[in-house]
Amino acid sequence: MLAAFLPAQLSAGTYPALPSAPEAASEPTVLYLDVEVNGQAFGTLVEVLQNGPHFEIEAQTLRQMHVQNGQSAGTRVAVDTLPGVTADYDALGQRLRLSVPAQWLPMQRLADETPEETPTAAAGSGVLLNYDLYTSHSRLQSLTSLWSEQRYFRPNGVISNTGIVRLQSSGGNRGYIRHDTRWTSTDTANATETTYGDLVTNSLPWTTSVRMAGVQWARNFGVRPDLITYPLPEFAGQAALPSAVDLFVNGFRAASHRVAAGPFTLGELPVVSGAGTASVVTTDALGRQVQPTIPFYVNRELLRPGWTDYSLSLGALRRAYGLRSFAYGRPIATGVYRQGLSDRTTIEAQGQLGKGLGVVGIGGMAGLGMLGIANASLTRGHTARSGSGWQYSAGWQYSTPRAGFSFQQTGRDARFGDASTYADDGYQLSRRSRQLSASWNLGTGSVTGGWLDLLNARSERTRLAFASYNLPVARNTFLSVTAGRTLETRENQLRLQLTYFLGDRSTAQLAASKNRDAPQTYASYQRTMPTEGGYGWNVAQTLSGGPQRYSQASLQYRNSTLSVEGGISASPGQTLQWGTLSGSLGSIDGHPFAANRVYDGFALVSTQGMPGVPILYENQLAGYTNAQGYLLVPSVPAYYPGRYAVDPLTLPADVDIPALERRISVSRNAGMLVELPVLKLRTATISLVDAQGTPLKAGSTVLHTPGNMQTVVGW
Repeated sequence: MLAAFLPAQLSAGTYPALPSAPEAASEPTVLYLDVEVNGQAFGTLVEVLQNGPHFEIEAQTLRQMHVQNGQSAGTRVAVDTLPGVTADYDALGQRLRLSVPAQWLPMQRLADETPEETPTAAAGSGVLLNYDLYTSHSRLQSLTSLWSEQRYFRPNGVISNTGIVRLQSSGGNRGYIRHDTRWTSTDTANATETTYGDLVTNSLPWTTSVRMAGVQWARNFGVRPDLITYPLPEFAGQAALPSAVDLFVNGFRAASHRVAAGPFTLGELPVVSGAGTASVVTTDALGRQVQPTIPFYVNRELLRPGWTDYSLSLGALRRAYGLRSFAYGRPIATGVYRQGLSDRTTIEAQGQLGKGLGVVGIGGMAGLGMLGIANASLTRGHTARSGSGWQYSAGWQYSTPRAGFSFQQTGRDARFGDASTYADDGYQLSRRSRQLSASWNLGTGSVTGGWLDLLNARSERTRLAFASYNLPVARNTFLSVTAGRTLETRENQLRLQLTYFLGDRSTAQLAASKNRDAPQTYASYQRTMPTEGGYGWNVAQTLSGGPQRYSQASLQYRNSTLSVEGGISASPGQTLQWGTLSGSLGSIDGHPFAANRVYDGFALVSTQGMPGVPILYENQLAGYTNAQGYLLVPSVPAYYPGRYAVDPLTLPADVDIPALERRISVSRNAGMLVELPVLKLRTATISLVDAQGTPLKAGSTVLHTPGNMQTVVGW
């Protein structure tokens, strides 16, 4: 009876049933509904006219929701009658769900959600002296040399000078020889660099570089590690409903995004090179997956469309470099230029001009799809000494995660000359060079091989075939085999080396080699110095006799301020003792320091006088601050935003650290003071009493001046 009674009671009530599409009222009804298009809410209520079984919406409003129609604005359109469109009315939720073709929806470009900011490199003001002292003594000769580099850096550039002092018992050059003196200024925003003084001209793979003194304006993408200069593939797809999109490159997940319904593209792949495969996995709310796999090939040598790379140098040729401090020749101008025309084509050009010198050349690189990349160039060169001639080059390369192949050939006729032969110092270009190389990754080992064919300026030919094989033979043991043959001399070379790792820093090696001389075997044992400082050593001994036998032993030590190494080597009839001392001295923003040799940028971390604070650089322990609260982090990669941090776990509880870490990028060859204050807290016990000296009761209100701050007595 209950089952029979309930329908009658419900139908007899005062609440009418909600209308639905199949049972729509005969009279048109205006509804204000939430509208979803392929699962994505429009965001505001939409006026919908329910006319019988149809739902009508104003035409312009539909176009704003990406529902395509050809009606003029102000006209109502029965949306469920449009081709490819379905409508589902949810009367209880007052919602109209529309399903439209996914290609109607706007294109979505999925990329890293991190906001793009142009990185800026900082530099303090200061000076730096790098030094490297070497001395050796044997029965025949004693030699002492001191190489040094002086830098003066400011935020607007770096002035540097390098040179060497030689003192030897007999013969050779003695005294000081200057190498390079230059001022370099960098514009990180535009990725450009200007150099005044001694410089090396930039070149293309088919041109030659020369040393000169003058001025150089050049693009330098190295100051912007955030830029990817080569074209990256884009992958497109579409989702019928809001979905999750995962990108897998060569089997590893490279990106993950949420995507609304509609078409989308995935760009800005992680740094990859060569051939590979990408899988775009789209998973909708119902768990359905679409997983297409697309092959791709990335050419790092190409430039993105519209991007340019250039270098222009004006000055005088440098002569007798390393032998004379000031020797310059004829004035000269050189330049190279590259521009990306498309994702597959980059053009290149070069020019050299001087009195009696004229060189012009054009070339380019072309991506061949999944077949790799090809390059070619043609150059006309003229010098007053040799006349006019031609140079050509052509090549091809292909690489995958498991293998790589390349071929390159350059040819010149006898009359070709360029800036490298313009100095008339006897240097001659080869007539032809041909190189073929291949490599395979076998999983448990790797194989490389190649062929080199060289024809020098005197038409003397040298052909060399070579190959090597490396594989692990046990958990800590590796075998390396290298072989080569020179065809003209019929000389064969073979070398086998067995390496055994005895822990983190110790290595033992046993090697045997065979060439035109007698076979030779030798053994060595070495222990590398820890990065944070300490001792290391190396001993080696030949196991076979003959005139090539020798013995060697060396000991190294490094701390936070310098590195020392010394050793002795003995061969038949001669014993050599040698030693080196290297490090750096400097000052940054008025703070002096001594450290190991600084090769690039560096950072001086200050904890504002707190000693013994552990400092982390890129999550690795860089050291502890000294008694004055300073720690030098040497050889910081230039323009890389490094992370400097304090490790608070080993510090006492009565310190305050306002900032645990900072990210700073340092200019090339410059230094920066990084402030990471560690403040000592002062504690005190305060007793609050009234005018009679009686302690105030707990809960009493106290007014603190200045500032009229109000607090409550706790104890």
